[in-house]
Amino acid sequence: MSPAAAIPTGSPPIRRRPRTPPRVDRLLAAGADLIGKTITDELAYSLNGQNFHYGTPVNSNAPGRVPCGSSSGSAAAVAGAAADFALGSDTGGSVRVPAAVCGIYGIRPSHGRVAIDGVMPLAASFDTVGWFARDARVLARVGGPLLGEDTAHIAGGAARIADAFALAAPAVQAALESLAARVEGLMGRRSPMEIGGLEDWMIVFRKLQAREIWAQHGAWVEQVRPRFGPEIAARFEWARAVSAQPPGPEAARRTAFGGLLAGMLRDKPGFCCCRARRRSPPGSACKGPRPRASATAPSASPASRGWLACLRSACPPRPGSTAVRSGCR
Repeated sequence: MSPAAAIPTGSPPIRRRPRTPPRVDRLLAAGADLIGKTITDELAYSLNGQNFHYGTPVNSNAPGRVPCGSSSGSAAAVAGAAADFALGSDTGGSVRVPAAVCGIYGIRPSHGRVAIDGVMPLAASFDTVGWFARDARVLARVGGPLLGEDTAHIAGGAARIADAFALAAPAVQAALESLAARVEGLMGRRSPMEIGGLEDWMIVFRKLQAREIWAQHGAWVEQVRPRFGPEIAARFEWARAVSAQPPGPEAARRTAFGGLLAGMLRDKPGFCCCRARRRSPPGSACKGPRPRASATAPSASPASRGWLACLRSACPPRPGSTAVRSGCR
């Protein structure tokens, strides 16, 4: 969640008017126009894209289904042509998942590649700042001010993570096949690879994330007792329970996993992974009048239309909400 001094951030009891961080200043200096802010899941602690207090951005290409999140408002604004690009935070998929579900481009840079100063932490050792765009050229153009010069040369080719593809539903695998083949055509194709134990690694991540979240927000939650929506309340209760237990082997396993990936990247620098398993789940949309839908949207094959969903409109702002728009010229 990237703040800007011109617009208050958050909702009671944590609303504040923050300073504008350097990354936003760099974008503005490069010619971007800040036209507003978007909503997220509460404290960005969910991948559904719903907000109990301010509603859910509309997934107009898959009616009745959520846009996924947590950076749901940013994805909705970009996919609906309300903005050319939008920033989002990604701790455990919060840019990548809504980008996939909304049929747009999204990037999560390497941790620490884009400074996160001014961002309200969720789990600091995983938090990153990413962005969305409908067009790959715009995605790259935004990366210039945010990433700076990069002289690293990527060689080797793209290697599919076979066990990641195996987790996806058949329709998702089929829809990704032509895209994966295009990446392999551009970068060169390497033999498939397997990481092993992906479901187990996910549990390791979730426990580490929960401990960091409770360390960051637990005292505030217990003191203020905010009125979370049911799902977010349950997540914080789980984070509390995890943190009450003695630390397990998760930190050591994270280090081992990082070493495994580093070794794989040395041998085969390019990766092609499958992230989303299936189309987004059913969910309620925001209530009230919707903005006019855009006239055009990226096409999607029938097999992928449910999960490569493009949003044509976003939730209108509500009283006290920061759900407006974000973009550039």
